[in-house]
Order: sequence, then structure tokens, then C-alpha cells
Amino acid sequence: MILRSRHIALLSEDTGGSMGRKVIYNTHTNETLVYKVNHLRQGDWYPYIHEGKNAEKD
Repeated sequence: MILRSRHIALLSEDTGGSMGRKVIYNTHTNETLVYKVNHLRQGDWYPYIHEGKNAEKD
């Protein structure tokens, strides 16, 4: 396993079921949040897609 080979401890797991997961990782604090979601909204893809438009500048 990749995590084990890099000595990264797995503290908990939440898999299966009919709900999706949205993972948010804060690179400054090294914190991770996992939300259970019934469906992804268009705004959940920000900054990749925001309000139905590609976030890249022309």
C-alpha cells in the first residue's frame, strides 16, 4: 500500500454506501475535511469550474 510504504497512518475510514465524499485539504495547516454529499453542486468544483464557466483567464 502506498500510505503504509510512506509511513502515513490511517486514522479512520468512511467508504461505501450511496453518498459521495468531498475532500478538502488545507496545505497550510495540513488538515483534511471529508464531507458526505448526496450530489455535487456546480460550485463544488471551484476553482476549476465556477458558475458554469471555466475558471481559467483568457
